[in-house]
Amino acid sequence: MQLKTIMTALLFFVLGTGSASADIGPFNPETAGKEGRIIAEKVEEFNRPEKDLSILASMTLLAGERVTDTRQVAIRQKNYGATDRYAMRFLDSIKRGTTFLTIENENRDNDQYLYIPALGRARKIAVGDSQNAFEDTDFSYEDLGGRKLDDYMHERRSDAVFNERECFRVESRAKDSSARYPRQLSWIDKENYLPLQVRFFGRDGRLERVIVAGEVQKIEGIHIPFRTVARDLRTSHTTTMEILEVTINTGLGNASFDPDRMGDAWR
Repeated sequence: MQLKTIMTALLFFVLGTGSASADIGPFNPETAGKEGRIIAEKVEEFNRPEKDLSILASMTLLAGERVTDTRQVAIRQKNYGATDRYAMRFLDSIKRGTTFLTIENENRDNDQYLYIPALGRARKIAVGDSQNAFEDTDFSYEDLGGRKLDDYMHERRSDAVFNERECFRVESRAKDSSARYPRQLSWIDKENYLPLQVRFFGRDGRLERVIVAGEVQKIEGIHIPFRTVARDLRTSHTTTMEILEVTINTGLGNASFDPDRMGDAWR
């Protein structure tokens, strides 16, 4: 279940106000398919900013218990009406200046671009690579905005409690049989529609990757997880993302969301 802002696009996960689950009743196997899709749609829209959102975060990469890299990252999201755009830039470390852009499209696959300063140009990420790891982290390109709801069949499972929060559970199965992670299981907070845990299963049915979000704060009506942890269980590699600053609806321009301007300085 994609986090709709990069923390809810990672974030994979943020959007809305108040209690949203009043229109969805107790789990009923007879309506599980219909309700699974409804819940997935609410995750996409519930915490969406009116105009834009900016985040400054700290990212830590670990191999086992050993820290291999730390990075500061700036994340931006802008509302374009029916769709959003997300930009993400590393501010230091060996990845300094590396910039990632997702452009949502209504009726076709989302467009994703990666700009590497040494190359001096942006390259487009192939749709078939969307479940690959992003820049040595444990997040995939798909986690960062590449996923389309229609690429999956969504079915509600029995409700559960996660970290003392009442959650819907939704199982999403990829329509593409070649998907690296054909099955995903999400625990979604009933109050704010944030995915608090997402489990990713490989083609052999084994659990391979987990993303957990927590330390949720509500800022200007938007619920934001201030800590997100992604772990690859096959390699014992972990990526943590901790938010340092958040600003909302400041009037971001279009330059940082233009694939032809990904090398420009950010204000």
